[in-house]
Amino acid sequence: NITSQRCAVSCFSRMLFCRFRDIFDKFGPPMAPYRAAQFLKSRLAGRPRISMAGSFTSAETGVLNVMFVNRSSFKGRDAGSALRKPEMENIFNLDQLLEGCSLSAHLRCISFEFGRFGVAADVRAMRHTHLLIGTHGSALTNSLFMQIGSAMAEVRAYGFEGDWPDRYFLQLLSQEHAIHYWKVTTLDRLLMHPPPPATATGWEARDNRRVELPPDAFCTLLRGVRSVNHSRDQYLARRDVGGNVITSNLSGGHRLLTPTQWG
Repeated sequence: NITSQRCAVSCFSRMLFCRFRDIFDKFGPPMAPYRAAQFLKSRLAGRPRISMAGSFTSAETGVLNVMFVNRSSFKGRDAGSALRKPEMENIFNLDQLLEGCSLSAHLRCISFEFGRFGVAADVRAMRHTHLLIGTHGSALTNSLFMQIGSAMAEVRAYGFEGDWPDRYFLQLLSQEHAIHYWKVTTLDRLLMHPPPPATATGWEARDNRRVELPPDAFCTLLRGVRSVNHSRDQYLARRDVGGNVITSNLSGGHRLLTPTQWG
């Protein structure tokens, strides 16, 4: 930064990239977001660790580590930013899904709030996460810090489908297929709280992300992720026939599943 003092250096705590594509083109044509994120991850590796609860500290053989995005009203470091509305952004029945996970010896599920402890802490939280799941939003970008072959599942709100929503995480992760993209499509508007109009699309659909994820749809997702087993080839074979898209509706969605069904 040029100041009145020649060659003086000013340090900034925040940087805003307005054109992600231009910044990271040098990491590979036409765009390599995973490679760029891993570069950032390597630069943060030496940062002092913050002791925090709520993230995985290890990965056990045969156990799937699942992290749910849990947004709160925390404003972050920018005092001028608008307060979040977590009641409209989180999975509606998150507590039910976490309780169901506890039934299985082959699952470990937690919820995590990104941004509260800084980017270095967020990067470390991804180290042992196998599946990151949440509604549409920037928190899902943290999937780029996971190990190659891990999975991210975007739970779409009712009506939030088409070319515009696909321009975000579907296209982003499809650049390299280092992280496997999964989508849960909500077919029944009664899974939204409150239910939107039957004709909801675009911004109207995106702004209400308080979507209920039925346990059977969640378990279908888990079985799909397990079947791929971190393999790029197996994931692409499944994706090519639409196998990475899970449909969610009210049919049987409120059944009490057994520990075996939870995986």
